[in-house]
Amino acid sequence: MRKVYYYLVTIVTFALLISPSLENLYSANAQIPIAPSPPTNLTASAVSSTEIDLSWTAPSNLGGLLLTGYKIERSTNGGTTWSTIVSNTGSTATTFSDTGLTASTTYMYRVSAINPVGTSSPSNTASATTQAPTATAPQPPTGLTATTVSTSQINLSWTAPANNGGSAITGYKIERSTNGGTTWSTIQSNTASTATTFSDTGLTASTTYMYRVSAINPVGISSPSNTASATTSSIIAIAPGSPTGLTATAASSSQ
Repeated sequence: MRKVYYYLVTIVTFALLISPSLENLYSANAQIPIAPSPPTNLTASAVSSTEIDLSWTAPSNLGGLLLTGYKIERSTNGGTTWSTIVSNTGSTATTFSDTGLTASTTYMYRVSAINPVGTSSPSNTASATTQAPTATAPQPPTGLTATTVSTSQINLSWTAPANNGGSAITGYKIERSTNGGTTWSTIQSNTASTATTFSDTGLTASTTYMYRVSAINPVGISSPSNTASATTSSIIAIAPGSPTGLTATAASSSQ
């Protein structure tokens, strides 16, 4: 008598591997892929006033699959709230440079690992404070004006620089020209004051003077402001006053 045999064939695809409910389809030694464990040893180092560099160690357990990248989050309120600055680095590199930051500001970070199954819980947190901005020479003053006061005095006025270069203004350099700006002489190398006015005295009547002003801070001197010119008043000639104290004395009967 001929025997008939029947067979049951089960096809298991990779997609089924990620379903815990199908665990009984595998031998006891098979590993079901899961999300990776979190990265460790996250550190943050301030490089400049606008950059912080991160470094971490890859997860000890990849979850049975290769990593596809890392998620990087940042907080500016000590970890109360988080914003994602990179949803997936798309790389297995364990370093990252966060740029375009604000000077003298503390940033906190955490990193999560990603594989095809999912995203790990976050790493330890790490914080760093960006460096203070590097001071530079100030921008030039603006709005310089020159006003004639008399035959020998011209008053100057200007507006302080919009940007002091990150360091307080300590004074102003004032220059003057009597040939339309071809050459300049320094009449004040440093006013040692933050006042934005100056009176130039002892000038010659009916003479045109041109001026420019530069701002000074501990780092250096700005480029000059706009120029401003004024002409001292003319000396007005007037008739002399009448003589006084005139007396007449008789010298003789005819003189």
